[in-house]
Amino acid sequence: MGITSRLWDRMYRTTPTWELNRPDPQLMRALDTYAVDPGPGGRPRRALDLGCGTGDNAVELARRGWEVTGIDVAARPLATARQKARAAGVVVDFRAGDVRHLDVDGPFDLVVDRGLLMSLFGPRARRAYADALTRLVEGGGAVYEHQWVLPEPPRLVSRARLVAAVRGFVLDVGELEERLGDAFSIEVLAEEVIATDDPGIRRLGIPQVAATSWWLTRR
Repeated sequence: MGITSRLWDRMYRTTPTWELNRPDPQLMRALDTYAVDPGPGGRPRRALDLGCGTGDNAVELARRGWEVTGIDVAARPLATARQKARAAGVVVDFRAGDVRHLDVDGPFDLVVDRGLLMSLFGPRARRAYADALTRLVEGGGAVYEHQWVLPEPPRLVSRARLVAAVRGFVLDVGELEERLGDAFSIEVLAEEVIATDDPGIRRLGIPQVAATSWWLTRR
């Protein structure tokens, strides 16, 4: 995985801002609100945590009885995730992987993504991501997304220039719906305007982004 894995490993020399060190509260509330049916034939419900980081969500899902696979491109957070699973006394299949070339067998009843999609640079990688979700989640399955979304472009900056300038670490307005709306029904769970430290966004005079959570149900 080359430069990509080394880049993310460097970010984990300290605790990145996206690591909560606890399960995502919004995800936990969604799981209490939305029914995700057990798999056919009585098999355990299966969850896939994409960009699992240090594994808090994956470990909590396993604690709740899910059969969980956690994938991350970087070795450092995966090592921490495995330690957390052992400490919690649960089994999670943590493995190194790149979402652009996923080597996992579906279907999954739930896919969790806290910030992976927005970190994929370029339309080709984001199309591969959308194709993977469509392939791995069958009818009735669900996806939890938490991403940063651009505000509406400023009056003097075109949308094309805005997207080209930031390139990654953010979604364009309506991008999630555009990429996944044909295959999933999409509900916004929460949206919070927060300050951004992304230099590409701030250079355009945009100090804030919308941190947004969605619940997607496979059609």
